[in-house]
Amino acid sequence: VMSNSAFKKYIDDLKTLVAAKLDGSNTGKIDTYLKTKKIVTSAAISNEAINAWTQSKPTVALYLFCKAMQADYNDMNTANNLASLLNAYGYSEKALPILQYTNNKSSNSSAVLSNMAVAYYYLGDLNNASLFAGKSIDKDSLNTNANKVAAFAHLNKASQTNNKAEADKAISCFKQALKGQYDQEAADLLSKMESNHQKLDDYVNTNFKEFPMLKRVQLP
Repeated sequence: VMSNSAFKKYIDDLKTLVAAKLDGSNTGKIDTYLKTKKIVTSAAISNEAINAWTQSKPTVALYLFCKAMQADYNDMNTANNLASLLNAYGYSEKALPILQYTNNKSSNSSAVLSNMAVAYYYLGDLNNASLFAGKSIDKDSLNTNANKVAAFAHLNKASQTNNKAEADKAISCFKQALKGQYDQEAADLLSKMESNHQKLDDYVNTNFKEFPMLKRVQLP
């Protein structure tokens, strides 16, 4: 796990990398907008990052999350969201060090643990993916991401051993994931795995319209 100073440098370096993906005029416009609107706190800048994410502007969102972190390097909620976005866009190798630091600071938050599970899964480390998914589920049995990773881990075992029990565990995990929030991938896989699957059940106790990242991101 990184030291505090190493973490700050990691965030600063990450922001430099992201800024290089945006041309100078774009970063200038973003910085001017934040200054003009007096958006200076980590929480406020993070909200702008979430807005950019929902508008399918991931590079802008990453830049804003980095700026939010620079406003308060102790904002572990923003750090977790930054890592979540890195995971979502295929940069889990960049996300994992942030998550390891954040997990150390947040006393094993379910949201952070689930993002660690996702990162390890994307990096091909199924053992650690399953381990951290389990830890997350122990904290929050309806954590969607953790249950999905656990389901995929069970599916992998099922495919290797032709073990029906593992396939049944995967089905159970997908159903738990859907109780946390609606997830199209989980619903589609359940439809394939269960011959009598009732699609309407996938919406039970969920808010289909809710933007996924906004759920279960607050640290205790």
